[in-house]
Amino acid sequence: MSIRNRLAHNPIYIWLSHASYRLGTLISPDWTSRRRFQKTFGFALREDAPVWWSEKLMLLKMRDYNRSPLVRQCANKYAVRDYVRKCGCGELLLETYGVWDNANDIPFDEMPPD
Repeated sequence: MSIRNRLAHNPIYIWLSHASYRLGTLISPDWTSRRRFQKTFGFALREDAPVWWSEKLMLLKMRDYNRSPLVRQCANKYAVRDYVRKCGCGELLLETYGVWDNANDIPFDEMPPD
């Protein structure tokens, strides 16, 4: 068994690997994203002329999605409802029976049968 295979199953190595990504994300999210992209796909992210769909998505994430408050609002299932109403499409939303922080707090016996 090679050293790489032995390290891949070592819990300390796994923890250190994940910790380095977390620390890198705190220091520089863009650098960590480029590093993960290269490790996953085997080639560096081409920022000047992206070719593959995965490169284009990564650049969108790095340039637009991290900095946009609208993306953050639309990622929240409940907060996006305010945005849909503001756009004039509130009639498309399904009825909401409630919002709970904990699944154990949901009163299933009080919910409609369908």
